[in-house]
Amino acid sequence: RSTLFPYTTLFRSSQLSFTLLGNIPDPALTAAAADGSLATPAGITNQINRLLAQPAAQAYLTDVVLNWFGVGMVFDKVKDPALLSTLSSTGLDQDQAALRNDLWTSARQFVSSILWSGSGKIDDLLTSQTVYVNGRLSKLYPDAIVGQAPSDTTFVAATWTAGEGRSGLLTQPSYLWAASDPAQNSIVKRGKGIHDDVVCQDSVGAPVDLSTPSAMNAIECKSLDGTQTLSTCDSEILISDARLALQPCQTCHAQIDPYARVLQNFGPIGNYRTMDEKGRSIDPVATFVATQPPLVLQPGATVISVVGSPLAPRTVTGAQGLASVLISTGVFDGCAAQRMLGTAIGQRINTYNTCELGPIRAASDGTIQSLFINLLSPDFMRARAGGPQ
Repeated sequence: RSTLFPYTTLFRSSQLSFTLLGNIPDPALTAAAADGSLATPAGITNQINRLLAQPAAQAYLTDVVLNWFGVGMVFDKVKDPALLSTLSSTGLDQDQAALRNDLWTSARQFVSSILWSGSGKIDDLLTSQTVYVNGRLSKLYPDAIVGQAPSDTTFVAATWTAGEGRSGLLTQPSYLWAASDPAQNSIVKRGKGIHDDVVCQDSVGAPVDLSTPSAMNAIECKSLDGTQTLSTCDSEILISDARLALQPCQTCHAQIDPYARVLQNFGPIGNYRTMDEKGRSIDPVATFVATQPPLVLQPGATVISVVGSPLAPRTVTGAQGLASVLISTGVFDGCAAQRMLGTAIGQRINTYNTCELGPIRAASDGTIQSLFINLLSPDFMRARAGGPQ
């Protein structure tokens, strides 16, 4: 026992450090492993609290949260220059590399202001009306109200114009830029991102064969037999309407598309709008459905029965309505525990209901501090089967 004890506490120190700092243990954590204080729940909690107070841990975990939401994809997205027409064509105003860096910095300051210098409540990531802007972003998003115009190198806190229905990270320009196509929104990208990573729902199953006649007809907004045209099929909403009405698309897209349809007031760079890409009025309403009918991918294939949204059955309006339901149902807090536990063990967890996650979700009080204490304290976090993996 005396031989194994230091190894056990050393492993605990490494796990705490790499989860909260993304790095090797600091001297204080190493000392706690050596003197045995990490062998007690109180000792573990003390070290978690100490590490979470450090700027290095706060910066690292801020990036973890942003990547949980997929905001890191902002660096891969080049937008149609026409969307940047409110910016000067001289200097760096329309330099998209500079804008993407600005958006990432804005997102980091947003998350940090809530988790580390604000309430610390995870739910506030979905409700805050604050956005951080520099000179370029304040011109690109004039609906962000600032006291004094900032320079291009300084960021200030701004508040979104009332009535737009903005709501936390899901309506931050950085998130919307990352989750959209170059010139228009992507209901599929946004909806799947929220389904997978904000609601943490289990996989909707393997993609269907889009080359079949019925799938092609749905994609082209035609009836299943192809004899009738259902719509002009020239906007994201009309294309989504067809997916939601017709198989083989309906079963999966009924679980994906509604999450994005409520965000349609926010364009491909995160700009507020009341008209879509084809000049039609936007109605950001979506209905979330319960258990979907069985889906047969092809004759003789296995029948896949898909469970519907945990928000069902209800109709939701706009981003604020979505945020309210995600919070009131506990779905968002539950997803936060799932994604952060995946970070701690270095492996994505794709199943919502597990025996390990249940007690963690129940014990956490909704703050980032409580979440990590309850994530990193259980004995199962240090259990290893051994042998070849």
